[in-house]
Amino acid sequence: MLAENFPQDLTAGENAPTAYLVAGTGLLRTLLQGLRMAGLRVPQDRSVIGIDTGDVSALTTPETTSIVRDAADIGRTAAEFMLRRLATPDMPQQTALLAGEILLKGSCAAPRRG
Repeated sequence: MLAENFPQDLTAGENAPTAYLVAGTGLLRTLLQGLRMAGLRVPQDRSVIGIDTGDVSALTTPETTSIVRDAADIGRTAAEFMLRRLATPDMPQQTALLAGEILLKGSCAAPRRG
């Protein structure tokens, strides 16, 4: 998605969100450009949290609050699930809760009132 095509309903009107949670560096970059083009400031007007946005979060102004997950742990768990499913196709669906960490930076604030 290009910032020029950023949907207006994500930034304008009384029902527009006050915070955004985005996954990946491409979406983070597009969101920040779209907010800037709409004349909105982070965190004064909108809060932003990135998931797995890596080093890009440190390059934004203000730095973006991020949720960091262990990609190797995710891959290992997915492979274990797949191998179990191949060995036992009728087994019930499995879920896993994997650890993550939130790195609080300057891109979040309480929503503005009124």
